[in-house]
Amino acid sequence: MKLHWRIDRKFNSKSSYKIFLITSALLLKLLLLILLYSYLAIHSKHHCDYLEDFPNLTSIFDVRRPKSQSIFFLVTPCKNVFTKRDACAVEAASRTNKNTEVFVLYTHPIRSGKKDLYLNAVLSYKNVNFIYLDVKKYIKGTPLEKLFHTRKLNRDFVKELLALLTLYRYGGIYLDLDVLILRDLKRIYGNFIGYDGETLNTSFMGFKNDTVAENYIFRIIDQINLRYNGENSVSPFITELIEELCDTKNLTIISKRQCVRYKVFPKEFFYPISSIDSKILYNKNPNENVFKIIKNSLTLNTFSKNHLNVEMPTVSSYPYVNIAKKYCPKVINTLNYI
Repeated sequence: MKLHWRIDRKFNSKSSYKIFLITSALLLKLLLLILLYSYLAIHSKHHCDYLEDFPNLTSIFDVRRPKSQSIFFLVTPCKNVFTKRDACAVEAASRTNKNTEVFVLYTHPIRSGKKDLYLNAVLSYKNVNFIYLDVKKYIKGTPLEKLFHTRKLNRDFVKELLALLTLYRYGGIYLDLDVLILRDLKRIYGNFIGYDGETLNTSFMGFKNDTVAENYIFRIIDQINLRYNGENSVSPFITELIEELCDTKNLTIISKRQCVRYKVFPKEFFYPISSIDSKILYNKNPNENVFKIIKNSLTLNTFSKNHLNVEMPTVSSYPYVNIAKKYCPKVINTLNYI
């Protein structure tokens, strides 16, 4: 009775009381939706949705087996758009490695259409292949299957695991979509990774298609299965393997020598510009030193995902734009901004 008395005191009319009930119900419904969304985000197996029906791309299991010196990019569901800068990275890989097959592996439908001229520009290269990767089928019977079914994996970690599995299956080179290839990579095919000045960076790495490489990858995945604890990169696990192979924890020393058929390249080969310094690529003032810095590098990590808020006119003198004009001219010619 006390509760009713208090409500009656607060709402001196039936209409006010009705509004209160409706508002309370709506707020409760909103709260439940927020909680449900949060639960799904946290407890979704890979924090992303892998779609089984995929009508618009050929499955990797239905095409000729990729050669052991192929180049692979991965686009996971968490990244649901193939962007202009992604297209630039794919074109750069294709142009600088004309005799190498370039595969863009999608785990979900491409959200892109005829209006995206930059996509058509990339597809004009005969060595570029957009392929569907059915994750459930891809991991079945592999060392990753148990991990995917029993752990809650960070979304970035999922992508790197799929990259490792791809190199385990076929051999070749994997790179992130913000990495531009500047040279032909024939001379570096093998078991390698790059030192970025701080860590062994998994945004660009390679493995042969042989028993030695398979053993290395199996050992890495085995340790991940045993000790995964929410990491967002496989780098620490690769680092442990290489430190064991080289019998030292000094990455600077490791990057200057080859240890047991695994090469760690020094910073200047793959990461001439660091993540912190990458802002110079997105500064509208031209910087002639940039081309000097990357002159002898094989790749350039543009750290594009850190600069998504910067939209650069393609007729401007931004260092990124000048580099893109050289390495992805077809894509640039379809754009007003990148």
